Amino acid sequence: MSVSLPPRGRGTASNPFNRYAPTQIIASDDGWFQEVPPSRATEVRAETAKSIITRNQSPDLP
Repeated sequence: MSVSLPPRGRGTASNPFNRYAPTQIIASDDGWFQEVPPSRATEVRAETAKSIITRNQSPDLP
């Protein structure tokens, strides 16, 4: 049994999917997957503020 090759110089040598065909997804391991690191514990600190009012001495603000 011989495989018929397309005539040389006539179109494409491959048979791509029709653009209206349903999307095909093929899973492959590309090495990018990494284990999710464990989440860090929330750290709460008490902070005593010096002042709640702020001032801005910028010349471009009224």
